[in-house]
Amino acid sequence: MNKKAVFFDIDGTIFESGKEDVSKTVIHAIHQVQALGHLCFVASGRPFTSLPDFITRIGFDGYICGNGTQIAIGQTLIKQKCLDPVTSFEMIQLIESLQLQYIILTTSQSCISTHHDELFEYYQQFNIDLDAIRTQYNLNEILPYALKIETMTHTPKERENIKEKAESLGLFVEIKKDGYVELSDKTITKGTALLEVLKLTNIPVSESIVLGDGANDMDMFQTAGYSIAMGNAVDEIKETANEITLSVSEDGAAHALNKLFHL
Repeated sequence: MNKKAVFFDIDGTIFESGKEDVSKTVIHAIHQVQALGHLCFVASGRPFTSLPDFITRIGFDGYICGNGTQIAIGQTLIKQKCLDPVTSFEMIQLIESLQLQYIILTTSQSCISTHHDELFEYYQQFNIDLDAIRTQYNLNEILPYALKIETMTHTPKERENIKEKAESLGLFVEIKKDGYVELSDKTITKGTALLEVLKLTNIPVSESIVLGDGANDMDMFQTAGYSIAMGNAVDEIKETANEITLSVSEDGAAHALNKLFHL
């Protein structure tokens, strides 16, 4: 078998919300694939500095973070691209006018709006270190380093307003089922970052495999040689995938790896 590069989304793919760690079954399968000489990468919407210890200690060969805005080989960050500060400021103005809670994810830290109880409660399910999130900061100082902006909405009208404004500014908008909205650079995706990683590692696109569940995985699914949707994936991802595996709660990633690599 030719050397392959396997890219894993985190949330909803190898990590189930509400859990304390990635399943040992999934971790073992990843290590088995690496032992066969293949490379395994994270491809997540989370910024590099927001990756939890239970992810980095698995020993991935590299990371695509912030929906492609950051690329790391091993533990070394080799590339990152921030949002335009003016664009970020305009989005925050709108979000604040709607009186919504939001968080700004930067290259070095996460900064949350003054009123943030709802967001803190939301983040607890993802095993995020809430103590590391800053509540006091200078907006003008952090905006040049912003990678993503995320907010919690409650009504279709709020989501419509944010989507319309963000798209007019050239941002990618992901609206989750629970009303959570993520905003990032539309010109950079997990798919564009995947191509850069493959170039750096001299692995053809045809030998790349991706596993994911969310709308921000779409470009990656359309780019890779082979795509695997989780059983809990959104419909558009399932429709695009070459294969649908079991859900994250059923160790679907391990099931797919066992099947593909005859583990």
